[in-house]
Parts: sequence; C-alpha cells; structure tokens
Amino acid sequence: PVKYNDFWGYINQHGDFIIEPYLQNAYPYSDCLALVLGDEGWGFIDETGSFIIGPGLSGARSFSEGLAAVRTSEGWGYIDTSGNQIIQPSFTLAESFSEGFAVVSSDNINKGYIDTSGNHVIEEKYDIALAFSEGVAFVYPYHYGPVPTIKSAYIYPDGSLALQPGHPGYNYGSFTEGLAPVYDQSELL
Repeated sequence: PVKYNDFWGYINQHGDFIIEPYLQNAYPYSDCLALVLGDEGWGFIDETGSFIIGPGLSGARSFSEGLAAVRTSEGWGYIDTSGNQIIQPSFTLAESFSEGFAVVSSDNINKGYIDTSGNHVIEEKYDIALAFSEGVAFVYPYHYGPVPTIKSAYIYPDGSLALQPGHPGYNYGSFTEGLAPVYDQSELL
C-alpha cells in the first residue's frame, strides 16, 4: 500500500497505481486479500480492488493462516477468506493466528490462546501474551490480582514452561531466527 494525498492505494513493481488512492487505511495483502478501511468501514479487497468481504466491518485484522479476526456487535470472532464465520464472535480481543494459535481475551484483561477450531488450548490467565514464534510464546502473568506464582516466561503450545528468563525489569519479545529482543525497563521501575 502507498499513501498519496492523504489516501491509500496500491502500486505495481513499476510504481503505477493498480488501485487508485481512495482508502482511509490499507494493509499488505495476505492470503490474496488486503485489509482496508473505506468510507463504509473495514473490509477485504482482492488484487483488483473489489471488496470480497465488507465493507462495513467495525474492526478486523489481516488474514493469517486462512483466518482473519473480525469485530461484530457480539464481539471478535474469525472468518475464512470467503467471509464464512469459522469461530463465533465471543471475544473482547482477538489477534491474528501464528503457528496455529491466536491470542484472545474474554474480558480485555486476561489473555490466552485458541486453536484454529476455536478451542481454548491455553487458559486466559496472562496480562501479556505474544504470538507464537519458533514454537514458543512470551507471556507475563496476570498481575492485578494475587501475586503471580511465575515471572515472565516463554511457553510451549501446551502451556508448559519453555524458558523463564527471570529478569523482572526486562521486557522480552518474540523469537525470530533463534533470537529474541530484550529491553531493560529496570530504570523505569
């Protein structure tokens, strides 16, 4: 996507506009569809610029692994690339799928993971939960209630502990190519 005169469109490899700039927001194509914001709300367009799903969605995330999170009046759920509801809207938060799992929340505070069938595979008990990457996900326990029994950690898809860095003032990110970024926040605490 390219922004031109306050609107978004899409260009080809030669710099020619294939989809003229008329969109309020636009994201890269994923699973052959691009998430865009038009005058009538969020929707998904094909490579010709035709709306395949929407517009009119109140919120959405880009497609990943054949599914996209979409917001309806009932909450967040997931659709396939044809617009069919695959996972019913019941969440207050829903992120994109990664490695077969997506971060969700039913109360906007506690986060957990579902699989592509919508089954909860890891309980909603984390304040911070990042997407799975290279077989693990970074989580931080819910800390507004009782004192957590674990510190921040990386977990496996079954919820078991993969790695517990143990530095309370540090902020960690997802693994990419065997490495994860670390940010020292101890000076801010």
